[in-house]
Amino acid sequence: MSFFDGTAPLKVRKPIRLIELFAGIGAQAKALENLGADFERYRICEIEKSVVDSYNAVHGTFFMPTDIMKLHAEDLGIVDTDKYDYILTYSFPCTDLSKVGKQKGMGKGSGTRSGLLWEVERLLNETAELPNFLLMENVPDILSESNRKDFFAWCAFLEELGYTNRYAVLNSKDFDVPQDRERCFMLSWLGEGMYYNFPRGKGRKRKLKDLLETEVDERYYLKEDAIKELNLSHTPKKREICGYSGSLWTEEEKTEMADGRRFYRQAFETLRTNECEDGDTIDAFNQRVNKSGVSPTVTTRPEGFKTAILVVDGPIVYDGYNGVIRRDGTCVGTLTTNCGADLKRNGQGIIESEKRIRKLTPKECWRLMGFDDESYERAAKVTTHSQLYKQAGNSIVVDVLMAIFKELL
Repeated sequence: MSFFDGTAPLKVRKPIRLIELFAGIGAQAKALENLGADFERYRICEIEKSVVDSYNAVHGTFFMPTDIMKLHAEDLGIVDTDKYDYILTYSFPCTDLSKVGKQKGMGKGSGTRSGLLWEVERLLNETAELPNFLLMENVPDILSESNRKDFFAWCAFLEELGYTNRYAVLNSKDFDVPQDRERCFMLSWLGEGMYYNFPRGKGRKRKLKDLLETEVDERYYLKEDAIKELNLSHTPKKREICGYSGSLWTEEEKTEMADGRRFYRQAFETLRTNECEDGDTIDAFNQRVNKSGVSPTVTTRPEGFKTAILVVDGPIVYDGYNGVIRRDGTCVGTLTTNCGADLKRNGQGIIESEKRIRKLTPKECWRLMGFDDESYERAAKVTTHSQLYKQAGNSIVVDVLMAIFKELL
């Protein structure tokens, strides 16, 4: 913030009509509900029927699936702006932005999923009345060297419409959520002379073990033969896993990675025999022990090391993609769309005090995204087990959104 940002704090002054583009299961609406805000779930745009079914079940609404490419300004229903403040949120797909995604970018006219951002441009150009507030959420890679040109082009477009933009990268683990999930948020508003400060994290008191279920079905536990085979059957194809790009692995590198996978399996045995102390990390790729590791982001990737989350007397976090194990039990990595559906290849698992390994349950994943159990139970009645995992991984951490909105209310 600078002197030129204004002298008055940015505030919502009227009842809110919330418009959620790329709505998912409605984390934004849940955040406003938890804060007791005067708002209505006014419009959503979400193409997947199963996701809309879950949204309706959680929020008591009756929305239908909609394709943003077929949406028009009149569908937003922005009227009576003298009576209402409109907040439009747009958490467009990160598929082509993330380091572990397709990395095809979000360029205008690119045809990528992340390029759906520019459908929001079309809608804002069409509408006669602009929303008072815009809230964007996406992966921090939107600010990377390959994507920042398009991101700042987007910012420039909003400024031409009269918006002021402020963005920040926030991590859910700083808002008392035991998940290491960094996301970039941008708030844009119409008007002059106002400033906005993104919230600072309040720290973390809760640990992963505080969000685990006390009784877990046997189907979430791995058999011994599955543990022995864990991550050994998959050979990475690209250097991107090591921070490189473009080239295929050489035979020598494949051999080294195979050794790394053997070490990966040995790491589980080490943990189960309590040869490591709490707080130690094991880097399976570089085959070394680190005394100060932090749980990295859990990702999904079609090749390379994947992620498991483990607990021995409260919990151990394992990121197979980056090859890190942490035993302080405070935080999980970023939840992904599979959230542990296939632990052998790309799932998330937990070693409990009796030295067994299991996946996170869907309910635990929803808890790690800030949703209460009642919301989860409602969604579980209308969608499938695998969709519950995916919907959690595609959502936004409610607690972070609450902190952002609280500064406005």
